[in-house]
Amino acid sequence: MTTKEREMESLGIEFEKQEAGVADLMEFYEKVEEIYVQASASVSESEIVYSSDSTNMTRPNAYLGRDSN
Repeated sequence: MTTKEREMESLGIEFEKQEAGVADLMEFYEKVEEIYVQASASVSESEIVYSSDSTNMTRPNAYLGRDSN
């Protein structure tokens, strides 16, 4: 085998390694996407409760009918 043939074979092996890495990465992204879709579906199905907004900015004791003073 000539030097040129060995270089070509070496390049072919490196290319195959890179392709395998890309395939692994694509598989990883597909799994991440699947988890994201499942998480998004569960969030949209559940009720979102906000702990604070501009309508409930009063003192906590005011909700209990007591004044904090």
